[in-house]
Amino acid sequence: MGNLRRIFYISRADASLDGATVKDIVLRSQRSNRQLDVTGVLAHSGQHFAQVLEGTAENLAGLTNKIRLDKRHGQVTVLFDEPISKRDYADWSMGFLYDASLTEEIEKALSDSTHQPQDRDGTLAHKIFLHVSDLARP
Repeated sequence: MGNLRRIFYISRADASLDGATVKDIVLRSQRSNRQLDVTGVLAHSGQHFAQVLEGTAENLAGLTNKIRLDKRHGQVTVLFDEPISKRDYADWSMGFLYDASLTEEIEKALSDSTHQPQDRDGTLAHKIFLHVSDLARP
């Protein structure tokens, strides 16, 4: 388990997405992630996605490529990709939460062309990550 990683990305949801489609994304992700031993949480604001994924570097690389090609969202932006010693979402093949208040923060981050992956503490990326993490934890 020494090569565990966490990836956190944001994206802009396709305007045609409805609740049933988002539910389908979550259900399919849960099945697929169990097979890949990937854990995490997906947040949806109605207009954007923010997702935390945890797993081996190899499994996350393949999954991230698949996510980038998914036409149900665009402007996939990895805010950070980091090694971890333990999972924060070990019990969730894919948790889900809805929070419209994420819209403004994610839009600002997507519009910020100066963002560099790995910027972390004290940044907007870190603020969004903490927002999602705080909502996801009981």
